[in-house]
Amino acid sequence: MTDHQVRRNEIDAYISALSDAEREAVDSASVALDIAGLAYRARIVRGFTQTEAAHASGLKQQSISRIEGGTINITVRMLERYLRALGFSLSLSIFDENTGEVLDQTTLNRPNIGARTRTVVSSNHHSGALKR
Repeated sequence: MTDHQVRRNEIDAYISALSDAEREAVDSASVALDIAGLAYRARIVRGFTQTEAAHASGLKQQSISRIEGGTINITVRMLERYLRALGFSLSLSIFDENTGEVLDQTTLNRPNIGARTRTVVSSNHHSGALKR
């Protein structure tokens, strides 16, 4: 067994011993860190400092730091606003946990809101665009 597999088994054993409340806290922290990483990468790709990103988005530099540190309970609207200011769109997908298929997905902040579309993958595995 590799070192990586040993560590993974140790982590799995640790998590399985957690209470429901502790497991929920770990899940919340994981989501916050995932979002923090996305926000950080978007800023870095654009070559912005936190201060420049704050100016572009209308947020405070302190808020950018908290978003990127995973210490703020960010709303979808705030994330959308931040990413739009950096020239990115936010896309959300709903996945079926049993099959792994995408039930629905949408891009929230396209520049031309009137032409917003969403792609739906139906149960018969065909996809199509729906106008909203």
